[in-house]
Amino acid sequence: MKSLMSKVLIVLMSVFVLYTAAEYAIQRFIIFPSFISLEQDEGRKDTMRAVQAINREAHHLDSLCNDWAAWDDSYEFVQAPSKGKAYIEANLMLTTFTGSNLNLIYIVNSGGKVVWGQIHDLEAEKMIRIPEFPNDAFPKAHPLTSYIINEESPEKKRVAGVFMTGKGPMLVSAHPILNSAYQGPSRGTIILGRLLNEKLVNTFIEQTNVKFQVFPIHTTGLPEDLWDIPGRITRESPFLMNESGDGNLIVYTTFPDIQGNAVLLLKTKIPRKISERGVVTTRVALISIIASGGGIILVILLLLRRIVLKPLSDLTDHTLSIAESGDLSARTAASRSDEIGVLSREFDKMLARLADAQKKLMEQSYYSGKAEMASGILHNVRNSMSPLLGQLHQLDSTLRKIPFSQLEMAHNELDEGTASEQRRQDLIKFVLLSNKSLISSANDSQVTLGKIAERIGHVEQILDDHQQWGHGKLVEETIPLEELVRDAVLLMEEEFPGAISTHFDPGLAEVGAVIVHRLSFLQVLGNLWRNAAEAIQRKRAPKGEIHIQASIENTDSQALIHVQVRDNGVGIEADNLRRIFEQGFSTKKENASGIGLHWCANTLSVMRGRIYAESDGPDKGACLHLMIPAHSDRNQIGSDGAGTSIP
Repeated sequence: MKSLMSKVLIVLMSVFVLYTAAEYAIQRFIIFPSFISLEQDEGRKDTMRAVQAINREAHHLDSLCNDWAAWDDSYEFVQAPSKGKAYIEANLMLTTFTGSNLNLIYIVNSGGKVVWGQIHDLEAEKMIRIPEFPNDAFPKAHPLTSYIINEESPEKKRVAGVFMTGKGPMLVSAHPILNSAYQGPSRGTIILGRLLNEKLVNTFIEQTNVKFQVFPIHTTGLPEDLWDIPGRITRESPFLMNESGDGNLIVYTTFPDIQGNAVLLLKTKIPRKISERGVVTTRVALISIIASGGGIILVILLLLRRIVLKPLSDLTDHTLSIAESGDLSARTAASRSDEIGVLSREFDKMLARLADAQKKLMEQSYYSGKAEMASGILHNVRNSMSPLLGQLHQLDSTLRKIPFSQLEMAHNELDEGTASEQRRQDLIKFVLLSNKSLISSANDSQVTLGKIAERIGHVEQILDDHQQWGHGKLVEETIPLEELVRDAVLLMEEEFPGAISTHFDPGLAEVGAVIVHRLSFLQVLGNLWRNAAEAIQRKRAPKGEIHIQASIENTDSQALIHVQVRDNGVGIEADNLRRIFEQGFSTKKENASGIGLHWCANTLSVMRGRIYAESDGPDKGACLHLMIPAHSDRNQIGSDGAGTSIP
């Protein structure tokens, strides 16, 4: 059976587990995803910073190209390149490439012919060729020279961005050549280019503090594991994010060329510090929730235990102790003003009413047993009268056998003196023989009369006790226990002549006297013996035996006389060991009221005693234990030994 404390603990723990699970679900599916979303936003921002770094570099290149294109010297050089030696020496030397970090400078006239053009590998410090930039003339469809110049505002038309070459992606800018006032007509195009190589990318990384890589999409430079990435990036979803095994967030996006086609794949590696912080935050939050929730539950449990559970537990223990001891005088003496205090006080009141009702019920049950006891007394009187009548009949038969008339005639004839000597001798001999027979009969009659007197005295004692009981007075007497036991057996064994042998333990004499109401205790002992005898008869054992023993047992509070009546009869089932003392319960198959043992229990209770039963099971016999105080704590016996009456 689970206690209320364990049930409350289970409820609180269930609430705590559900609350923790709910909080974990909130942290895991609501709060932590916000960290992931924030991290993804930061990933997009970092990727955009990389894109902006490229755009910013293209813008710087475009500004530089604009300065070169809207310049009178350039405007003059394109028109008369043969006279522009000074322009070339002043502006188109190697230092111009290295100083402006340019890989390409091309000057093309309006017909597409290359006026001047060089491409330098700045790291190798040598000139190189790139197929997309011819040495002589650009085709009409070349994207860097085929744009249409608006004559009204020629400075508004230019090309800037990424241009794919055989040497990799290049940042280019192409501007129409105008005079310093940005007026035309345009005399051609100036093209500046800067290779988007690893060195330039590292420069961007240092500027932005974002680690990223640039891969050409339509060349063999794209790793195999990235082949499917560009196809998964769309205009609606320009960013693709994946988690790497090293704890980083990988963000992909594409970069267009000057014609708007996606030609570069940017791979940005973002440390997952935000999600890690989210994991730590949610973990700390969960731990704090568990700690605070556990503390709250502990406080609630302690308060509940102090305010509710402990008082209820004490009241329960008090109730169980009353149920076990049967002491209805115990009280809780609760002084609380709450519901538990009210319950305790009402429980005390109920106990008081129950004790009063039990007292009345016991008295009623006790006095209701008077009829049965009276019947038993009459039965005992009848048992005592039966041998008494037999002895009287035997005495009558003995007396009838004496020849009183012949003896009287012999005496008369001898007194007359008329008989002959022989006749006289015969009469004297007859008288002598008759006197011997008369003396023997007189002796036998005297013994029989003694027994009759003893029986009559016993019946008178029973009737006197019953008369006193009938007038409502119970007188306690000091009587040897062995005498009471033997008298009870003597009254009962007449019903079972020769069938059962009773063994009296020497302890009966060692216990000494008891202070009891003689008739009541005699009836209790007789009832116990009769129950044992009936159990033996129901078993049909070839030899029935009843053992009666007694001893004194000392407890903390008092000394008790322990009487045991043990038989080898049918035994008692375990479920019936307590029920046999209930009113109306009986294990006998024949009609029985079941009031005998119930009345015995009530009678012993009045004597401050008790009774209980033991048995190893069916057909294994039983033992009825009778416990009464060794010394009366209710009445003091008078000095005359007559005892004191109990109303």
